[in-house]
Amino acid sequence: TSVYNYTWSNGATTASITGLTASMYTVTVTDANGCSDIAMATIVHGMATSSTLTYTACDSVVSPSGRYTWTSNGVYIDTLINSIGCDSVITTNLTIINSTTSTQVITSCDGLYSPSGLFYWTASGIYTDVVLNSIGCDSIITIDLTVIYSTDSNIDVDACNSYSGVSGNHNWTTSGVYQDVIANSAGCDSIITINLTINQDVFVTQSPVICLGDSFQVGPNWYSQAGVYTDTLVSFIGCDSIVTTSLTVDAVNVDVTQSGVILTANNLNGTYQWINCDSNNAIITGETSQSYTATENGNYAVIITEAACTDTSACITVTQVGIIDITNEVAIQVYPNPAGADYHTVTIEVANVKDYSLIIRDLTGKMVYSKEGLNTTLNTIDISNFSAGTFFIQIKTDTYSNYSKLIVM
Repeated sequence: TSVYNYTWSNGATTASITGLTASMYTVTVTDANGCSDIAMATIVHGMATSSTLTYTACDSVVSPSGRYTWTSNGVYIDTLINSIGCDSVITTNLTIINSTTSTQVITSCDGLYSPSGLFYWTASGIYTDVVLNSIGCDSIITIDLTVIYSTDSNIDVDACNSYSGVSGNHNWTTSGVYQDVIANSAGCDSIITINLTINQDVFVTQSPVICLGDSFQVGPNWYSQAGVYTDTLVSFIGCDSIVTTSLTVDAVNVDVTQSGVILTANNLNGTYQWINCDSNNAIITGETSQSYTATENGNYAVIITEAACTDTSACITVTQVGIIDITNEVAIQVYPNPAGADYHTVTIEVANVKDYSLIIRDLTGKMVYSKEGLNTTLNTIDISNFSAGTFFIQIKTDTYSNYSKLIVM
């Protein structure tokens, strides 16, 4: 200050001194009263420094000294004090890269994670998120978000054998409750709960019997020939009903054997009704046996019923009723008739005929007795081996035939 006088060892008389090299100096300080003191001072003489930086920053950067903020590309100079107190001049080659901004319009199902992954948004709205762009600076993203929620529904399904679901991605074969997922009209999940009932195909086997000339119906199909048929119908639950039909056609045997005026049905297991073909197939009352003896010439047939089937034979022509000797009519008497269990023989009395044959048949037409070249009036016949039933006695010549009945009890 002005009240002190300074005298340096080099003769300088100011309080401070420049241009000195690093060395030891003394200074004499004298006050106004003439009092003085000597102090030692070490003076260090240093050089200013300089450096260059190449720097890339996002948006802006603060200079090393903190005195400046740079926001554009350029070459900038800033000065600091280095470690020895001298200037440090820094030249900065600066590149400024600005942050990026973008806007996205997004429709999402149920919710959306933000691009940074730091947020999960579940409601529609406008949101902002920040991520680093490809050059390491902030990328500020504005998201206009619409949230569409998934839908749930329930359906009841009846299916045959299996069900592939609404999506077609499954194959369920048992009844139960299942879930399937498809995209709804907005493209989000539609979760469908399916109450599933599985119905199986129905298999039916049947063995019907029909009469010859009849037909058997299975669904829309009619069958009249014996065989095995398979038809696929729709059951009452809407599934396939597979019907296997083993069809039997029952043909009634209506063959008739003719022996003169005796007509005998060959069928042993039916019931019989003889008819007169010449009288518009009129029923002959009382003629329900296996055999019929015509009482007049004409055409006759038999209606045979066996089990549930009925058929009629062809008409058989009888022409031998009433053929007699040109001079006399043959008379036949049989006694006892009926012949009970106590009788072992019967007598057949024949009149007005010579050189004849005597033939006895049962109801089936089977011959049970026969003898030719007879000229006797009385014939004794052993019937001990005859079974109970009706028999027909025939007296026959070359030009004549006459009949009578024998009943064995």
